[in-house]
Amino acid sequence: MTVFLVLLTAFGCVATAVKSEGTRLDRESLKNVEPGVTTRDSLLNLFGAPAESSTENGEETLRYVFSEEKTPTYLGGVIEARVSARTATTTLEFTLKDGIVKSYRFRSAEE
Repeated sequence: MTVFLVLLTAFGCVATAVKSEGTRLDRESLKNVEPGVTTRDSLLNLFGAPAESSTENGEETLRYVFSEEKTPTYLGGVIEARVSARTATTTLEFTLKDGIVKSYRFRSAEE
């Protein structure tokens, strides 16, 4: 009975390790963005530096990416169940013309 209680206590304690990277993004923050009005500087104030930026045909693209991985752990975090890990990625991409937001796209995916 004692061995059973020890095993139950050791393996029954499940936690989740969370690792995140990038700027946290949500649809709520887009209420402050208006195509044709919002400037590049306003975007930088709202979201910080983008993960990627590029310019093509006179249009600038700013891409923000937030990734969060949740992994079940056991024995107080000693053992990670990587096979059961889930990663959620959110991408926010702005297209600007002459320093003004022309359009944006918000995408979320989970693996």
